[in-house]
Amino acid sequence: VRDNSSALNIQGAAPITVPQVVKTWTWNRDYAVKYDLTQALKFDYQGTAQALVMERPGAIPSEVDSAQAYNDYRNGVRNSLMNGGEVTTYNHQVNGSYKLPLDKFPLTDWVSSDVRYQSSYRWDRAPFAQDSLGSTIQNSRNISLNTQANLKNFYNKVPFLKEINNKRRPRPQDREVSNEKKDGFGNVIEEEEKEKRDINPLEHILRFVMGLHNVSGTYARNEGSMLPGYAFRSRYAGFNNDFTAPGLPFLLGHQYTDVYGNGFGEATFAYQAAENGWLLDEPNLNNQYTETYSENFNVRANLEPIRDFKIEVTANRNISRNYQSFFRWDDDVQDYVNQAANETGNYTATVVTWPTAFAEDNANYTNEVWQNFLNNRESMSHRVNESFGFATDTASLYASGFGPISQNVVVPSFLAAYLGMDADAVPLNVFDAPVRPNWRVSYDGLSKNPTLKKTFKRFNINHTYRSTLSTSYVTNLSYAEDGQGRPTARDQGEFQDYIAQRQYNTVTISEQMSPLIGVDMSIKTANDNEPQIKVEITRDRNVNLGMSNYQITETKTNGLVVGLGYKFDDVPNPFMRTYGKLPIKMLKKTDFMIRCDLNIRDNSTVIRKMVEQQNQVTAGQRLVSLKVSGDLEVSDKMTLRMFYDQQINQPKVSTSFATTNISSGIALRFNLNQ
Repeated sequence: VRDNSSALNIQGAAPITVPQVVKTWTWNRDYAVKYDLTQALKFDYQGTAQALVMERPGAIPSEVDSAQAYNDYRNGVRNSLMNGGEVTTYNHQVNGSYKLPLDKFPLTDWVSSDVRYQSSYRWDRAPFAQDSLGSTIQNSRNISLNTQANLKNFYNKVPFLKEINNKRRPRPQDREVSNEKKDGFGNVIEEEEKEKRDINPLEHILRFVMGLHNVSGTYARNEGSMLPGYAFRSRYAGFNNDFTAPGLPFLLGHQYTDVYGNGFGEATFAYQAAENGWLLDEPNLNNQYTETYSENFNVRANLEPIRDFKIEVTANRNISRNYQSFFRWDDDVQDYVNQAANETGNYTATVVTWPTAFAEDNANYTNEVWQNFLNNRESMSHRVNESFGFATDTASLYASGFGPISQNVVVPSFLAAYLGMDADAVPLNVFDAPVRPNWRVSYDGLSKNPTLKKTFKRFNINHTYRSTLSTSYVTNLSYAEDGQGRPTARDQGEFQDYIAQRQYNTVTISEQMSPLIGVDMSIKTANDNEPQIKVEITRDRNVNLGMSNYQITETKTNGLVVGLGYKFDDVPNPFMRTYGKLPIKMLKKTDFMIRCDLNIRDNSTVIRKMVEQQNQVTAGQRLVSLKVSGDLEVSDKMTLRMFYDQQINQPKVSTSFATTNISSGIALRFNLNQ
């Protein structure tokens, strides 16, 4: 680099260029402790500290030019090193797991279960230019429980039942079977049973009783807190210098909630820290105090009450909540205050809407479920009114403050109508909606029937049902209540309803029967060219309750799927005459695969308005899709494919027009693998 300072500076003046020295001396430390107290009880700790070795600003003094300055610099660095440096970030994880010794006892060795506890803690120093804001501390914990029960092992403890179970021939898994023993749909081709079994009624009854084979469940709970404005530094495993703050429970992830999650969003730890003098008296603190909470559980069960008749049952629920506020010092009241508290949450659960799944609309696009929803609001209004302890006025259709479009009335009325429940039994809080199992049923034993096995090599029937309820909320800042927890603030609408504490924007029910009924067949023929047929009837429904426009949007879809497949083997290759002209090896005889798929879907969207009590179709169409294809293997490297694809769309509203799309052609596929 050219030094032109002498040419730019006036003779005798101080130089313009002043050296800038940037020094960063980091010291990162990792800690790890792992200790297995027993074979089943395990514990581990992992910690990380990031620190800066503090140095005086500017260039390092020269020991020759200034011995005193150099000694002062060296002593300052030495003192910083002895104190562990200036810690900027510290975090650790403490985990523990315990496997319950159920397998050690003969009566419970068919059950396995383990419990895990995972916690974390983090301390972050304030920026060096903003020490007055204090540090930030946060922690979290995860509690999980996993359980699995193999009831077959439980049944086999009885010798007679074990003998019955051992008579069942185990079914091979798909991944254990070669492709030669699979059909064109990838299903395992079962060998015909040649042995004739004696029918024992007692055995069949006991097999039905032992139909429940496996049950498994998982439960997980995650919680966390973050508090800014912390007054102390992190010294020993997260503690301050005198081991008083922030307390051992907080360092191990403790949260101030009970088994049911009560206590969330009350800022208990923040008030405790303020009372103990762990926070700075800083009114300009703009970082939020936060709490998080989530709870998930899943249950699965497998049943086979009779041979080849399988039922899989699943149920799950997910809850998440987030709390935020400004917890800081207020000079006016000379105390800490919790300002602008806000809470959000989500809820998803499996439910059963089967009682209302087949309700059909009449010519006016109304149905019994919609009418039940409208009628439920009157009784629900008085029920909600009584739950808050207000006086009951039976003379009016709706209680004061709980009118026909009040959220407190509409949401439980919606649940009662579309879940098929009684209006007096449905929970008033949507987060308490009853969790119900969904299922999947399959039966592949018809092909073993003496009459059907002469015609069908495979005859499977299946059915799947799944329905979920989901919603989300945000805290209503206009909500106010009295000392008894009763709402006092009202809106400015027609009915002057009480403002709900939680504002639900939408409540959605999503139901799928895919398929409602499905049949998968393979027809026997004299040779190996077995025609394959698949038929499925599907039915879907999506119901959305919108509280911003006071209406229900309901979309229904009915579908029919038909699939046909046939393989012609040992077909003479029509391209053999070109053999020798192309650098590929032709097959003298090949296979010709034909596939035909027909898909018919009919869907419509109806908007149901609560205030006007009107129903209107806003969208809908009938979609017909026909796909036909044929694949001919010309050689071991090339396949010829012919296809025809037609899409027909017939709308149900005048704002759209009918369309038809056709795609057809011939395609060549080359396989370049050696």
